[in-house]
Amino acid sequence: MSRPATKSTLGLKQAPHLWYRRINAFLLSLDFVKSEADQNLYIRNKSSILLLLYVDNVLLTYPPQATKEAEEIKTALAATYKITSLGSTRQFLGIEIYRNKNRKISLGEGWFIDSVVKPFHMEKAYNATTALDDKVKLDLVNETEGRADPREYQAIEGSLMCIVLATRPDISFAVAALRRYNPKPFTSHLTAAR
Repeated sequence: MSRPATKSTLGLKQAPHLWYRRINAFLLSLDFVKSEADQNLYIRNKSSILLLLYVDNVLLTYPPQATKEAEEIKTALAATYKITSLGSTRQFLGIEIYRNKNRKISLGEGWFIDSVVKPFHMEKAYNATTALDDKVKLDLVNETEGRADPREYQAIEGSLMCIVLATRPDISFAVAALRRYNPKPFTSHLTAAR
């Protein structure tokens, strides 16, 4: 969905604030309530409709029994704002959304992981069953091996952190363990990160 081009918002330093005030008031007028957990999540309790707002992108989710009500909300949005409905959501803010036959939803970032792997020449790397091998001992001081390039190590570790924050919290312990060696990584740390 695109925000409307109006004189009150275009080119002003306070444009994002004005846009948010305007869309917030509009959504509240449609009987949405702001979530206490996230100020950009709006909930319509009577029908379990959720609306997630990110700048001028909107994600509307609802159960099958609320389809008619959701269509009314889309119509109200279209009457006030210039919007583009993209149909069933497959991606939102870079996160891929998958649905199986039973309507179970899974999230992924395959495209981002692929883009992380290529610069480090790891396209043919094998999959590991665990995020960090429990037999690998990462020491701060290891004079028997060489140092790794800190920039490369930090780039890999930073990319892993982005993946943790979006869709893979299961690897957060391993990424936190690797993060300790950011200033002076050895080759064993780089191998573990890869």
